Amino acid sequence: MKIENNSLIFDNTYLVENPIIYDPKISSVTFYEHTKNIIEKLIPLVDKRILNRIDTHLKSYNFTDLIGFGPGLTPLFDDVLSGILLINSITKKIDDKNILNVAKKKTNKLSYFQMYYAAKGYAPKPVKQYLESKNILSLLDMGATSGLGWMWGISFFFDLEG
Repeated sequence: MKIENNSLIFDNTYLVENPIIYDPKISSVTFYEHTKNIIEKLIPLVDKRILNRIDTHLKSYNFTDLIGFGPGLTPLFDDVLSGILLINSITKKIDDKNILNVAKKKTNKLSYFQMYYAAKGYAPKPVKQYLESKNILSLLDMGATSGLGWMWGISFFFDLEG
């Protein structure tokens, strides 16, 4: 792949002119929902015992014991933690090194790298659109519970800040 005259060229054959490259770096946060509203949206989708266990661990600031826990390809707690790590990448209130070391051993690679990049301030497009332009619909379409998990983590972080 190479770039020439504002065109992407693949294998010297395929050409994409004037591509728009998505920048996953979060540049601003203009919106987030409160944690209570997000948990209410999760109640019909996830067993209350799972939600209560996650909520209890979050309130005790225990961010490592439940890594890899919950439904989904990226487990729900990992999605929540990704939201926390994303906002933490801006504020640096939490030491993410230990969290990432534990995650590398306890969860799947997809989920680990999601957290790894979130800790560096990078987010999937639906998360970025949610934070920067209040677009909640594409985030809610992100997996069965992933979008709500990211929202929960983001909201938890802001609630933590007061």
